[in-house]
Amino acid sequence: MANNFFEIDNVSFAAGGKNKVNNVTLNIENEGDIVCLLGPSGIGKTTILRTIAGLEKINKGKINLKGRTISSERIHIEPENRNIALSFQENSLFPHYNVEKNINLGSDRVKDNKKTK
Repeated sequence: MANNFFEIDNVSFAAGGKNKVNNVTLNIENEGDIVCLLGPSGIGKTTILRTIAGLEKINKGKINLKGRTISSERIHIEPENRNIALSFQENSLFPHYNVEKNINLGSDRVKDNKKTK
């Protein structure tokens, strides 16, 4: 697993203290490639995404982004330092905003915070 944009190497993901998904390996060769996680409810898709984003820690294996380990048994880069975005399926978008306004909301808030400092 070398020279891939994103790599999950033999990772076990857990949420709430019990294993949800074990021994996952996934490679995304190029930045911009589109990947989809499919499966029935409760299979662990959200747990995998939360772990990639840094909201959960892994039990074993490692996750690399652009050749840099962002998660392992000993390394946990905090979510705000990963440059990874996660949009939850429900309750995270403002229904009175269009897609562009929802996406820009976070960057607009960062700009506003910088102005007040």
